[in-house]
Amino acid sequence: MRFHERGVSMSEDLLSLRVGGHTCRLRLLPDRAPNTCKSLKAVLPVQSHLVHAKFAGDEVYFMVPGTWPAENPAMKVEAGDVGYYPDRQTVCILYGGIVPFGSVGLFARVADGLDALRAIGPDLWRHGALPIRLDAEGDR
Repeated sequence: MRFHERGVSMSEDLLSLRVGGHTCRLRLLPDRAPNTCKSLKAVLPVQSHLVHAKFAGDEVYFMVPGTWPAENPAMKVEAGDVGYYPDRQTVCILYGGIVPFGSVGLFARVADGLDALRAIGPDLWRHGALPIRLDAEGDR
């Protein structure tokens, strides 16, 4: 689905995720998860390591320095969804087929760069972690 089909305004905040020579842009969904968006923006910039999920499917994730309650819980997800797991203190990015183990708090969508995540996903699976930096768009 495109953003306008899911009710996402194109004027909403963007985050920039730099990993492995690629930049992905994440569009926040403050209308669906206002506290998650606000809390994550408050801890920016985030430097962490992107790793690949081992059992759920095409999912990469990174730890964040803080914990807050999840909002906008979902059991059904699709490629491009970005969620937060408060019990794991992680942000996950779904880049392909996945069946989550439990509810995830969706708070963003990949605006561009999903193909880059698909390209590095298999290498992350086989070889480990890559450093990332997450910033507000323009704060590089």
